[in-house]
Amino acid sequence: LTGTIPSIFENMKDLDNKLVGSIPSSFGKLTFLRHLFLNDNELTGTIPRELDDMNYLTFFMAENNNLTGSIPSELARLEMLDTLLLSGNNFEGSIPDELCARGIDMLRIDSTVKCGCCSKYYTNETSTTDHENIFTDHFH
Repeated sequence: LTGTIPSIFENMKDLDNKLVGSIPSSFGKLTFLRHLFLNDNELTGTIPRELDDMNYLTFFMAENNNLTGSIPSELARLEMLDTLLLSGNNFEGSIPDELCARGIDMLRIDSTVKCGCCSKYYTNETSTTDHENIFTDHFH
């Protein structure tokens, strides 16, 4: 696959195909989707706040893209989310307090993103990618 992401999919498994453009806010309508893999594309823009409607999402991976902005606090509403992998992007700011308070089993984010709740849980590791100091955090 190449090109922009269609605004809605019914069945999707692996979207690491050099897709370009932004993550459509209409992905939030995929309320029964459990895993969203968007690694190794050329996605830009921010993570849509509307993803908080994906009630069954347990695994969100969007590493190695060109995503920007801050990580939306709305992701804390994803009660089933236990894995959030976002390293290799251009995020700024901090991990939202709401997400820290909710807890998550695995978080991987570039060390340029501040994480007040991660300091007692993380181990600084050197990534095998071009990115330095990727956190792998396990916290509850």
